[in-house]
Amino acid sequence: MVTPGRQALGPGHYPAAVSGSGAGHRSVQNTPPPGGVSARTSLTDVSASTTFSTDLTVDGAGQVGIGTLPSAHLHIGGAVKIDGTNTLEFGAGVAGKEINAGKIGYRAFSNDALDIIGAGTGGRLIRFYCENGASFNGQVNAPDFFNSSDGRFKQNVRPLGGALASVLALRGVRYEWNALGQQRGGKAGAGQMGLIAQELEKLYPELVFTDTDGYKAVNYAQLTPVLIEALKEQQVQIEALKAAAIAEKTQTTATLESLTERLRALEAGGGQARK
Repeated sequence: MVTPGRQALGPGHYPAAVSGSGAGHRSVQNTPPPGGVSARTSLTDVSASTTFSTDLTVDGAGQVGIGTLPSAHLHIGGAVKIDGTNTLEFGAGVAGKEINAGKIGYRAFSNDALDIIGAGTGGRLIRFYCENGASFNGQVNAPDFFNSSDGRFKQNVRPLGGALASVLALRGVRYEWNALGQQRGGKAGAGQMGLIAQELEKLYPELVFTDTDGYKAVNYAQLTPVLIEALKEQQVQIEALKAAAIAEKTQTTATLESLTERLRALEAGGGQARK
C-alpha cells in the first residue's frame, strides 16, 4: 500500500498494481494497456480484483482515454461538458488558418444561443454536408440563400410543361399553426401563408418531403420554375388574344371603311337623280 501523497517510481518493471486507499489515490499497472498509467475514483484495492475498470488512462503512445481505453490522442467514453467563455477550436497551427476559423462556441447573443463561427479576415463560409438533409424547428434567418444549380451538375434536362394548369389547380391559403404544428416548431398565433403539402403532392410529388413520422414539408423554392413556366404559358395566351383582337379590329376597320364608301356613293347618286 502507498501512503497518501506523491510517490516517484524509478525505471523498472512493476508486475503488480501499486495502489493507495486514501486521498490522492493512484494505481499503476502494466496491463491494460502495457506501459500505461491509470487513475481510478474507486478506493477498492485493484490488486484484489480480476478486472480493471479504467476512468483515466494514458497509454505508452501518449494517448489519453477518459472512461475508455484510448484509440486516439484523446478518447472520451461518455458526455463532454465545456464551461467558460472560450470556444472549442479545431485546426490550431494550421498554415493559413484565419482568426476564429474552425471554432465552435456559445455567447449571450440570445437565450440558449449556439454560435458556429466560420469567420476571419475574409468572407465567412460555413458548410454543412448531410446526405439525408437537416431539420430545424423554428425560424431560420439569413440575408441570402443559394441553391446549387450549375448546368454541369444536371442530366436528363427537359421542359416543364403544363405549368399553368397546375398553378391554377393549386390553392394558396392563410392559416395559423395548431398545437401539433407548434410542437414541430411553428410559432403560436403567427399568421402564415402557404400551400397544403398533400394538395401539392398530387401535382408535384418531388416538391414534398415526408419525414420518418409521416409529416410533410414543401420545397417552396422549387416552385419558382413552375411559376416561371406558368407565366410564360399565360403570356403566350395573352399574345394570342392580342393578335386576335388586332386582327378583328383590322377587319372591322376595313368593313367600316367599305360601308362608308358605299354610303358616299349612294348619296352622290341620289343627288344627281334629283337634279
